[in-house]
Amino acid sequence: MTKPMTQSMPTRQIGQTGVHLSVVGMGTSQLQMLPQRQAVNTLVRAFEGGVNWVHTAPDYGGVEPWIKQAIRASGRQVMVATGSPPRSADLPAFFENTCHVFETPRLALYGIAGIEDIEWFGENVWGAGGMVDYLQRKKAEGRLGALYCTTHGNADYVERLIHSGVFDAIMLAWNPLGFHQQSHAWARHKIGRHHEDLIEFKDRIFPLAQARGVSLLVMRPLAGGMLIKSRAFEPHDWQSAPGEEQVSAPDVLRQILDMPGVCSVLPGMASVEEAAENISAAEPAVAKPAETQAHIDALVAQRRSNTCNRCGDCETTCSQQLAIPAMFRDAALWTLRSELNQADRAENYFDLHPDPTLACVSCSNRSCECSHGIDIPQALGIAHAQMQKLRQSRQHPGPTAALADHTFDGPYKVLVLTRDVPTSLAAGAMGTVHLLLRNEGTQQWLATQHNPDPTVAMGVAVLVNGQVASIVPLLNTINPDEHFLPVVFEFAAPTAPGNYALQLGLRTLAATGAAAVPMTIFYTGALVAEATAPATRPSKTSMTPATPETSTASAPSTPYQRIKQWLTPAPAPQPSAPYAAQLLEHTFPAQANNGVTHGVLLRLQNTGTLPWQAHAAGSQGVHVHVLVDNVLLAPLGLADAEVPPGAETAIHFPFRAPDQAGPHTIRLELHREDGAALPGHRPIAWTHSLQVNAAPWTRTVELFELERNHNPWHYNPFQGITHTRDGKPLPLFIERAQGSRVWDVEGNEFIDYTMGWGSTILGHADPRIQAAIRDTLDCGAVTPFPHPLEMEVSRMLVEDFAPHEMVAFGKNGSDVCTIAARLARVTTGKRVILSCGYHGWQDFGLEYFAFQDCGIPYPEERSLHKFRFNDTAGFLALYARHKHELAAVMIEPACPLIDDVAGLGGEPDLDFLHVGADATRRAKALLVFDEIVTGFRYRNGSVQKDTGIVPDLTCLGKALASGMPLSALLGSQKLFLPSFHKTHFHPTFRGEVYSLAAAKAAIQIYRTEPVAQHIWQHGEALRQGIHGVCAELGVAGVCTGTPFRLSFIFTEPDLQRRRLKRTLLMQELVKQRVLTVAGTLLTTTAHDAETLAITVNAFRTALTVVAHADKTDTLHSHLDMVVN
Repeated sequence: MTKPMTQSMPTRQIGQTGVHLSVVGMGTSQLQMLPQRQAVNTLVRAFEGGVNWVHTAPDYGGVEPWIKQAIRASGRQVMVATGSPPRSADLPAFFENTCHVFETPRLALYGIAGIEDIEWFGENVWGAGGMVDYLQRKKAEGRLGALYCTTHGNADYVERLIHSGVFDAIMLAWNPLGFHQQSHAWARHKIGRHHEDLIEFKDRIFPLAQARGVSLLVMRPLAGGMLIKSRAFEPHDWQSAPGEEQVSAPDVLRQILDMPGVCSVLPGMASVEEAAENISAAEPAVAKPAETQAHIDALVAQRRSNTCNRCGDCETTCSQQLAIPAMFRDAALWTLRSELNQADRAENYFDLHPDPTLACVSCSNRSCECSHGIDIPQALGIAHAQMQKLRQSRQHPGPTAALADHTFDGPYKVLVLTRDVPTSLAAGAMGTVHLLLRNEGTQQWLATQHNPDPTVAMGVAVLVNGQVASIVPLLNTINPDEHFLPVVFEFAAPTAPGNYALQLGLRTLAATGAAAVPMTIFYTGALVAEATAPATRPSKTSMTPATPETSTASAPSTPYQRIKQWLTPAPAPQPSAPYAAQLLEHTFPAQANNGVTHGVLLRLQNTGTLPWQAHAAGSQGVHVHVLVDNVLLAPLGLADAEVPPGAETAIHFPFRAPDQAGPHTIRLELHREDGAALPGHRPIAWTHSLQVNAAPWTRTVELFELERNHNPWHYNPFQGITHTRDGKPLPLFIERAQGSRVWDVEGNEFIDYTMGWGSTILGHADPRIQAAIRDTLDCGAVTPFPHPLEMEVSRMLVEDFAPHEMVAFGKNGSDVCTIAARLARVTTGKRVILSCGYHGWQDFGLEYFAFQDCGIPYPEERSLHKFRFNDTAGFLALYARHKHELAAVMIEPACPLIDDVAGLGGEPDLDFLHVGADATRRAKALLVFDEIVTGFRYRNGSVQKDTGIVPDLTCLGKALASGMPLSALLGSQKLFLPSFHKTHFHPTFRGEVYSLAAAKAAIQIYRTEPVAQHIWQHGEALRQGIHGVCAELGVAGVCTGTPFRLSFIFTEPDLQRRRLKRTLLMQELVKQRVLTVAGTLLTTTAHDAETLAITVNAFRTALTVVAHADKTDTLHSHLDMVVN
């Protein structure tokens, strides 16, 4: 490429100083977002075009060495206008450092950066020994040619600066639009700050500055990319205005240069192309001024009609109380991309508006008003759609809570907001890394400009196959909890072709290869060094001035666009790719109704050379992305831990058809689990055409939309799938329950074996229970003092569970298990509880989960320890370790869930219970029986009554009120009276009347009818019937548990195939109108002989399908639901 000829440019004098500035200067704040080569090339192009001054500041990324390099390369004399640090005490050191960097004792320009902010924070600006005093002394010494300041203050403040007579020039923002990306008026107003009003500047500031001989240096002349589309940072979305092509950046810059008092304009330049365009503003205009002004006015009017200036006037008018200016600001930063480093965590769009559906859509009171004429719902709708698109495509990390997944711990805590790392390069070629980092730790990450000591200064290490290949120094010091700061650099790919492990880590600049240097690895990926570059990849070795068309040192494209270009496959024949896949089978429908969810199978073969890992360090696992019309619908994880080359894998997922009717195209991509591209990924050569039909939603679909958007916290095995492929209904919502049957909202009837999650043993809505409830409905549910029913039910319980004397009611099993644990601890003064079974969701019962999995901040030393049902030796070993700190032994004394492999436990080993009871009392601890499930179901009504082993405390629930929410803790007076008040258990609804009425009626039935006997007989008959079917069909399966609570499991050694069979069985049973929870069967007195016969026959039909699918290895192909 031919080097451009050196040009001259008109200059204007700053005040009376004799310092002449080119009419176009160069802002450098964006250079920190570029690799060094691109930044230097851009500077050189500007200098060769006649720009004789640049502006920089301490927080611009330490680009002064780059400026120095470009000045030398251009051979031109260039002045550097540097801004002061924020602390007055640091000013002398910074001034001298700038002189040192540019090897001169005299600076033409030096200024106070953000003077109103420095004043606000109480620094000494105007006083003796302050900033102004210091710089005036430097002028008097002949070491400073001109003194300036930068400000975003309002017109009153700028007038004060002009009248002060201190400054030869003032740098302020102005553009025809009247605001820019960093306009933040409403935020400053909230804390009592003043802020610039660009419209007001035109009439007040510009004429005054001219009259007082103060030169104006105009920054933000193009509104930070809001007025004229950036050429260096391609926006994700750009709303073009009619006639926009008739207005260029030079047109706007010339208009500003014609305003009174203006010495120079200072546009940002981030590419050679932008530099060439902006410096042409110094040339005479071709069009007539009146025509150009008319075009600019039209463009400005259009931009103001749909672009928020963040004045904040609208906030008080929004009926939804949306933070409208902050939402607009964050959306603009992410959409325009040119100032993304200014994104503020406190104004995260998805924190401000978590709902994927914009609140304006359902707002019936659109009271919002914009004093500048913007249609807020319409403009915000456009911004919202773009932000949702960015999040779906993983180009935005989502809400602040999701940033935890982007945080890497180590000696330095690093939050990576965005990253763009090459995954494929020609061997020996240069690649560019774009990062946006935040310091989440407590110590500074020092740049070399602030401390050159390599044992202290920080950088990003590039490791290839675990060895440090290079360390790139940080350009700017990154303080804890500051804004995100860009880190951009180039690195060389290995010279030998092949596959390499690439890592990036934060560490000090100590000698390369020093293995002992502490480092936080925040990126781990693969890098393919190819023997020859793909034909579509631009050269990475050219050292000519970069342009977007000629060199990779040009401006970055949209995220992932460049990587996709690199990964464009070479012409056939294709070599083996590291990551490639062939779709072997899918069950996407050809037609679907809008918004309806279908179960879909994808069966893929790994045709690449590398294995696929489901999960790997640094989010290097493989995901399959489903894209509809090129928009990410769902990232799907692998069901297999590893898929070697040549192997197959299957994925089942719920596919929701698009809302928009018409044709749609579906395709698949392989990605890393963090959404980034895989190195050497060959696109999957498959697309699918889907015709979506507009059709009214069924009630099920309507309700599922509400569930998935507002209340998805339910057992949801079908995940929105309403029908199997053969048209059989899958019940998502139950509208009616009676006896042993339930009916979904479409009227489909099913036999139910979930039975309110075991809360009833008389069947749904037993008429006697319903009548008892009706009889009390004339009374309020919660009375100020106990209702007589509470005392009556208490008496019945102590009569039936002697020798217990006292009762406390709760609403669910977790309540009373938690009270039991507290009561045991306050009674014994000890902490440890040994547990067998499940005791609810409250804090004490979940201690075996990690903090990140349950959110409970447990102490370092655990106090809950688990032992296995009927494992006497295991219990005694655990007891021996903890007997001196033991508060209680809590046991589900029969039929607890053991695990997915063993299923349910059965009858208790009496020796196991006796040994446990004896050991507990020797330790002076309490024995607690959790009979939430076994109470009223077990022989004789409970395990303790059947075995004669009486615990100190008994927990009851589930069947206690036959479907109504009630639980109870039973114990002795000597335990309750001294200590119960210390449990602080005072729930509002514990004495709720209707549940107590149900409990009284239920207990009377349990006393007079053989309820438990019926349940055991029916359950045993069901077990024998299912076992007979298994023998008949040759199915390896068994019903575990006890007759009142059965669980069918397949005795399949392969756990994955076991899950597939279990899910297919559940699906096929539902198709036969029988509901189970993953094979669990809870019987009641409402399950009669006819129900038994229907159920056994349903198992025969379902197991026939499972056996056939197992024999033909088509389990995946038969499934229409997600694997449970």
